[in-house]
Amino acid sequence: MDPAALSVLIVSAHDATDLMETVCRGGHDVRVAGDSAPDKARAAGPDVILLDLGRPVPRVYELAFRLAKPGWPRHPLVVGVGGPTDRGSRDRAAAAGIDLFLAAPVDAAALLGLLTRYAALLHLAGPVP
Repeated sequence: MDPAALSVLIVSAHDATDLMETVCRGGHDVRVAGDSAPDKARAAGPDVILLDLGRPVPRVYELAFRLAKPGWPRHPLVVGVGGPTDRGSRDRAAAAGIDLFLAAPVDAAALLGLLTRYAALLHLAGPVP
């Protein structure tokens, strides 16, 4: 696998084909999960998690917290996709462990640029002890 490629887990209750194809076009390793996301994330150890925020609010925050939970070998970058955009919702999502937000529909060039920049940061930082 290309050293600039990331392991990306897409967590969505909806069809994630377009998002998956976009991430694959960037040369990244992609997996998709539904309700089994925390188990798949632990097994996969992704660099980035794209979390569909279009789920019921309390459930999506619980899921985000479980995905970003400390104790894994490293903290994945958790990116919330879509969902509420008001300040209170964003604050609750950030408290649950969501690092960044992308508005839906996701702009492919913006997503690929984000992943490229994040891969460069990981490469510069070196392996996590």
